[in-house]
Amino acid sequence: MKFDLRPRKLDWYIGLRFLRTFLFSVLLVVVVIVVIDLSEKIGNIVENHTPIRGLIFDYYLNFIPWVINVASPIFIFLSVILFTSSLTQKSEVIAILSSGISFYRFLRPYLVVAGGLSVVFFLLNGYVVPEGTRTWEAFEKTYIRPEGIHADRNMHRKIADSTFFYLYSFNQYTAEGVQFVLEEESGGRIDRIVRASTGKYIDSTDRWLLRNIVERILRPDGSEYVYARNDLDTALLITPEDIHRRPNQLDALTNTELEAQIALERRRGSELVTALTAERYERQAYPFTTLILTTIAVAVSSRKRRGGIGLQLGLGLLLSFAFILLTFSIRLIVGEALPAGLALWLPNLVFAALAVFLIRIAPK
Repeated sequence: MKFDLRPRKLDWYIGLRFLRTFLFSVLLVVVVIVVIDLSEKIGNIVENHTPIRGLIFDYYLNFIPWVINVASPIFIFLSVILFTSSLTQKSEVIAILSSGISFYRFLRPYLVVAGGLSVVFFLLNGYVVPEGTRTWEAFEKTYIRPEGIHADRNMHRKIADSTFFYLYSFNQYTAEGVQFVLEEESGGRIDRIVRASTGKYIDSTDRWLLRNIVERILRPDGSEYVYARNDLDTALLITPEDIHRRPNQLDALTNTELEAQIALERRRGSELVTALTAERYERQAYPFTTLILTTIAVAVSSRKRRGGIGLQLGLGLLLSFAFILLTFSIRLIVGEALPAGLALWLPNLVFAALAVFLIRIAPK
């Protein structure tokens, strides 16, 4: 049996309408989000004399791709619902299927366009958007909301299998912290504590310079030795970037940086490994999410209903909300009740089963 994969008029017709509706939806939502974001920050912009050129080119031209990338599967899903419902209400879907074209052949241009968009956004998400995210976040911290960003407080991190790092306050601009504490354990007990009044990261050597140090050695027999010194130059498996990085900032890492960070945090035995691996699995599941939601959208909107486009769009919004709610709920229990890989793929598995069911009952 020979398959003809060359695009036909039907493919061009559906594909171009798909893209046109998707781009219009994105433009509409982006305008609304920018207006809301600007109205929220306008007071800070005026007060801090934010440069307009930087606001446009450094902030919004990098913030907008981030917004589009985050919501693109839902944008694609609602776009398919919108224009396929229009085709259905005009009886175009009935005419296409009545002409001898199977439902699966009718579905093909949708999946081709959705697959192409998902690959584009996967590459953007992995290599382009993270760079832009760092730019707009840095601009916001510098010119829009500069207050309260100069210091991270009460840091507590595990930086090796038996070494813990404490810091009361760290200034990310001077790379210097105060009330610096290192604790080393063995056999479930603390056997070494190093306290320093300040600790400064030396970028040229990738080492920490600690000052006004008191070092305590705790022996198994209960004896204790205390040493004092003026300064100590030491290498630690932590940098200023690690200190002020938060789990919700992982989208600012490229795929290459994400893999390197996962390897580093595993060597440290850090609790951030769960969040990092969850981010990786979420990015890997992303293209399949788009294809599954597109299939569901076609199945839902290709049946003519008495409520018209409004009913179908409402059903689409309900399914979108259900998917977002399921994804968010699963994300909360990653690493606790479920392994990260299974947890981040579970919404795809659930909605893939729903897609199979809807395709089976769709009009053929």
